[in-house]
Amino acid sequence: MRIGILGGTFNPIHNGHLLLGELVREKESLDTIIFLPTGNAPHKANIAPSVMRYEMVSIATEDNDNFVVLDIETNREGYSFTIDSIKIIENMYPNAELFFIIGLDTLFTLQTWRCFDEIVKKTSFLVAPRMSYHDVDVADIKLQTEYLENEYDAHIKIVKTNLFDLSSTEVRYRIKNNLSTKYMIPEGVSKYIESKRLYK
Repeated sequence: MRIGILGGTFNPIHNGHLLLGELVREKESLDTIIFLPTGNAPHKANIAPSVMRYEMVSIATEDNDNFVVLDIETNREGYSFTIDSIKIIENMYPNAELFFIIGLDTLFTLQTWRCFDEIVKKTSFLVAPRMSYHDVDVADIKLQTEYLENEYDAHIKIVKTNLFDLSSTEVRYRIKNNLSTKYMIPEGVSKYIESKRLYK
């Protein structure tokens, strides 16, 4: 079994997240995509409580049988580390091959992750750049990838998805200013946000 892990704040989850999960699943022949909302982050402003972000991700993914949402980090007290979540997922799916889906910006900070040398033994990395990734020098991407592969024996693959640029920041801005988010977030998520009066 091949499982992709897509972690994030999802504040809120939007159609770009969902499309990313589906495209990577298809391109890399993954059986399941696990959405992993992060726990509460007191240092971040305007972030919805973790339980609400988990509920929004659940609403957004409920009609896709290939998507699973786990509350590993939203239920955990204190700071969540990726290594701890991966160990739990390993126990849940003991025979699965794990693939951690990240953005291009994260590629350049991977080596700073807690227990990164242990993480690379448990999961490969699928890097999905946004359409505007040309802002980053291709040579820098190659250099960083080779560094992680040589220094940590990491397995890294760049997955081109040609995804449009859409951010949760933009979604929150539009909600706050009473602008339309149609086609940006799932309708069920939009109704949830409205009912909870989030991001106002």
